[in-house]
Amino acid sequence: MNRVVTLTLDGDLDSGIRVTLTWGTTDKSAEGKIMSRLAPNPEIYQLYTDWQQGYRNLEYFYRNPRLTPKGLYISSVKSCEQLVDELRNNINQWLNSRSDGFDQVRDQLTTELSRHRDTRVLIQTDNPQLQRLPWHLWDVWENNHDSVEFSLIPLEYQPHPETKLRNRVRLLAILGNSDGIDIETDRNYWQQVSSLDSSSCFLVEPTREELDQKLWEKEGWDILFFAGHSYSECNDETGRIYINQEDSIIIDELMPALKQAIKNGLKLAIFNSCDGLGLANALAKLQMPQAIIMKEPVPDEVAQTFLRFFLEEFSQGKSLQKAVKLARKRLHYLENRLDKKLPYATWLPVIYHHPKA
Repeated sequence: MNRVVTLTLDGDLDSGIRVTLTWGTTDKSAEGKIMSRLAPNPEIYQLYTDWQQGYRNLEYFYRNPRLTPKGLYISSVKSCEQLVDELRNNINQWLNSRSDGFDQVRDQLTTELSRHRDTRVLIQTDNPQLQRLPWHLWDVWENNHDSVEFSLIPLEYQPHPETKLRNRVRLLAILGNSDGIDIETDRNYWQQVSSLDSSSCFLVEPTREELDQKLWEKEGWDILFFAGHSYSECNDETGRIYINQEDSIIIDELMPALKQAIKNGLKLAIFNSCDGLGLANALAKLQMPQAIIMKEPVPDEVAQTFLRFFLEEFSQGKSLQKAVKLARKRLHYLENRLDKKLPYATWLPVIYHHPKA
């Protein structure tokens, strides 16, 4: 029995947030609902942006980034850790509040997680600041963290097309601008997946026309994959990918082709590239069933390691959530090894999916 809890957040950090918690099984209507409010907390996002700036300027990004960092200083891991401590204290003080009945939300959430293992937790919001917050720092997950996987889902959505099932997976992989990074490793991992259809396609630094034409193919694709450079734009409402040495394109410019690809059976988009929240939000407007993105800049080794472990699990028939959870757990050693430590690797992969997918 697959359990799911949905934490719906409607509002913003400046004026306050209306909260609805529902819980139940994935194939039935909700068993219960609690409504509450969260007080305004603009300080928490300032703490996050301070951490974000420090993280993006960590020294190792100057060696193998999938995004060129901005800023004039190189921050230390220690300063980032201090900011994480402040973030953790703030988020727990805020979410453990007993005002406006929010303690009922916490108590019900604790009960649900203690009774059921492998519970899916859905954070439903269209507010980019709330989407970026490190929800895993809330201590309500502390005793259940190994069995919880978070996903983002949008507040507003429309029905998505019924997807057809194939015996073998058709992959459209875009290997874009690779300046300073190694995306051939990504390609090699995909080529080791035995369930790939022979008609799967690897587009190496395509033109806009080539990419558009491939997305329109009548036979359709199951998975869209991108490796290269990317970043979010317009307050995380859209994202830009660099498809070759000269051209970049925002998701909105591909909208007709992507809509048709979804109609033709596209089920999953994976952007193994930096700062992908804007990409996910743009895809959500197209009713994309499921997407995996990296929330912040991602070092080459983290991107490659996640893809390797995710494909190992997903190709064995595990659900998307289960495969991402297991791949994320296997990133822990990158955060804790003695040589060339890569902190916050487990913070980066994010599932974003249609509420009915």
